[in-house]
Amino acid sequence: MPRKLEYDSSWLSWRGALRHFAEFEGPIQSQQHIRPLHAYVTSRLVLEGGFDPEELMPQPPLRVERTRHGNRMVYDPGCATH
Repeated sequence: MPRKLEYDSSWLSWRGALRHFAEFEGPIQSQQHIRPLHAYVTSRLVLEGGFDPEELMPQPPLRVERTRHGNRMVYDPGCATH
């Protein structure tokens, strides 16, 4: 079962994800340095590639809200996993 990720909204930007990667000072074995880049890429796959957020790992902080009038993307940090 994927764990919930404490999601930082700055990871939604290329600059924020790269900044975290470049400035990370902890142990690289923890994989904490690369998670923002994973979060950024999966968010772009959803927004630009048309993937359903639930199909991706890690799941970005997005979910599809289905209504009778169509679907819409909703930002929901509680959905993010790693």
